[in-house]
Amino acid sequence: GESSRTSQIALEKDIPFMLHLPMEAIGDGGRKHSLVWVGMPEESIRQAVRNALWSLPGVSGLNNHRGSRASEDRRVMEAVLRETAAEGLFFVDSRTSGDSVGYSVAVETGVPATLNRSFMDHEDNESFMWSQFSKAVGIARKIGGAVVICHARPRTLKFLPRLYEKASEDVQFVTVPEYLEQKRTGGWEE
Repeated sequence: GESSRTSQIALEKDIPFMLHLPMEAIGDGGRKHSLVWVGMPEESIRQAVRNALWSLPGVSGLNNHRGSRASEDRRVMEAVLRETAAEGLFFVDSRTSGDSVGYSVAVETGVPATLNRSFMDHEDNESFMWSQFSKAVGIARKIGGAVVICHARPRTLKFLPRLYEKASEDVQFVTVPEYLEQKRTGGWEE
């Protein structure tokens, strides 16, 4: 599939990539769009995560796709993150819910983790993206760094090169593994 082709290109170019794990969202009725949902037994959750990770050899970590309901459930997130820890990977809490326990459970489980600070292209227009980027830079200046999520959409892909060109000199763009290493060695907390 598309994920396999994309991951192969990333591996060839030595670019870290992560699994976008479909998890149950509030209001979607469970299984319809999800690999992981609240009613699953723990071992089924772990197996679903394991299978998804194994489908992308070389994956560096994962984040929750959707998942507003699942990420609020401690039991679900403990199962997801125990498997993440067993594979030696990182976790990005997408923060699709303000009540997500994903980041805190990751920290408790010893999984290198961070929080999404902004869906940069939640609205598909350049002024919104600039606004979200400015907010993320403000957060980064306060705490040391900030992770933002964006998507492979035509307008976003056109915007990103301009972002690199116009960002101030004190802004550094890094991969999530580099970010987590800087966070670890810099001793700053989210």
